[in-house]
Amino acid sequence: MSGHGTGCWRYLSLALLVWAVADSLAIRTCLAQGTWASPPVFVSVDSWIYPALLRLAALRYIPDQAAGMRPWTRAECMRQLREAERAEAQSSEYRETAGSPEASSLIRALRREFNQTPDAAGYVEIESVYTRYLGVAGTPLIDGYNFGQTVANDYGRPVSGGSNAVAGVSIAAAAGRVSFYARTEYWRAQPFASPAGGLQSAAPQIEPVLPAAQAGVSRLQPVEAYAGVQIGHWSLTVGKQDLWWGPGESGALSFSDNAQPIYCFRVTSASPLVLPGFLSGLGSFRIDLIGGELSGHSLPPRPLLNGQKLTWNVSRDLELGFTRWSLFGGAGVRGFTVGAVGRNLFSNGATFGNAVDPGDRKSGFDFLWRLPLPGRPVTLYADLYADDEPSPLTAPRRSGFNPGIYLARIPGLPRWDLRVEAPSTRLAASDQGGRFLYWNNVYRDANTNRGYLLGSWVGRDGRGLAIQTTWWRSERSKLEFGYRQNRIGPAFLPGGGTQDDASAAATFNPRPEVAVRVSAQYERYRIPLLGGIHRDVATTLELTYTPHWRPIQNRGESPHLRRIAAFTVN
Repeated sequence: MSGHGTGCWRYLSLALLVWAVADSLAIRTCLAQGTWASPPVFVSVDSWIYPALLRLAALRYIPDQAAGMRPWTRAECMRQLREAERAEAQSSEYRETAGSPEASSLIRALRREFNQTPDAAGYVEIESVYTRYLGVAGTPLIDGYNFGQTVANDYGRPVSGGSNAVAGVSIAAAAGRVSFYARTEYWRAQPFASPAGGLQSAAPQIEPVLPAAQAGVSRLQPVEAYAGVQIGHWSLTVGKQDLWWGPGESGALSFSDNAQPIYCFRVTSASPLVLPGFLSGLGSFRIDLIGGELSGHSLPPRPLLNGQKLTWNVSRDLELGFTRWSLFGGAGVRGFTVGAVGRNLFSNGATFGNAVDPGDRKSGFDFLWRLPLPGRPVTLYADLYADDEPSPLTAPRRSGFNPGIYLARIPGLPRWDLRVEAPSTRLAASDQGGRFLYWNNVYRDANTNRGYLLGSWVGRDGRGLAIQTTWWRSERSKLEFGYRQNRIGPAFLPGGGTQDDASAAATFNPRPEVAVRVSAQYERYRIPLLGGIHRDVATTLELTYTPHWRPIQNRGESPHLRRIAAFTVN
């Protein structure tokens, strides 16, 4: 069988496996709740909609939000907007504890956004057209798996010294319960190469995973491309899909948008699930199941991936998340068999490198707690990650972590917010020199996709700090100031490494459908292996036009909006 045929068979088999899990008795019980019919079109993780909805939740206008499990469908974003509108209309504790002027402005902006895309039985929509110029004076860090990244959380776009350009378009289509979404970009960058290969002799733990571009980059690239169908509360999608599993904003430890989205089959609850009867008092749940294949790997090539995440909204103020995901299979390692899948899902052994190796298994736990402080919207959260442990809670000293705090309003400065996070992948028990978290004996380029980190920019054996404060001039116009620091352990790179970034950005809207963003970042890094102290300056100019133009639309309105208005989670 050809390589393409084998890949299609493995991909289809993994999709069927994920569907079999989703079709279990417990899931089918939840499936019976409602007849949600809007097709699954997800809002991209880098959309302005997420900061707006997250701030509304922090102001306690949205009591039922899964901040640690993104992206959300348009229907879910609209449901959250309805919750915020109800909270705004009520004279209750919401109004007493929230910043009403700021929240009202955000609600109006979101209402305008979704009013541009009325619910319809079928349509083809040009969602957005955008372009970005990035100029880098100096030598940027481009290999986050080994040294660090000057530009983080950028969908694995190539970055080099000199001029870099991106131009993209996103298109959505729907017919009944079926949807299709595509986001395609043109990338152009100057030649670049990671120094990892030439430095392996000095530091054998370095892994050369980032492919070089000796002639530069000039190509079209699908960033997202998937088809989906909605069945009850469940969205079933297949293709190249965005994923963010964690409550933090600087970067989730398991899956973020630091690398290109992965090709996968995904089953996710499009809205909160509430158990029947007296069990409804337990709160609401969301489930995300994925299965797919990573790209760009050579150690070994084409490893398979499966993952499961459960998010539990215990109350209006407390959210808990439980994650389990794993790599297994891969070309030249083991065949894709029922036994291999079973060992990967259920084995507790630590065998590796032979026929019964269960794969590279990972776990995670996260929480988000909105402190019940009247007039003081403070949110505490943390993201924990472990390798070869059933949960990071069972082995905290052998786990990575990313604690954070978010002030939706700084006292005395209602237009300002503040977010501080401190990610770390250096173990508290003992420094493993970059050969534990984000690394595996068999899967040497484990937590990467096409050479970029799937998780946090802090990389292997790093300890970071990310501070960001935003002045919200209006609901979409704002000024952002940030500082990012990374300290690489000397047990990983001889002499260790330091990286410090300071940045400022401004976003404004000359028209409601047009956004202009300009930013500048100064970076200083010292990594002895790369020779002395380096400095660089990165500036960007980004233009985004979101016409939400529908050249084709079935005017027969679906009853979906009425369902959203009627749906509540008490």
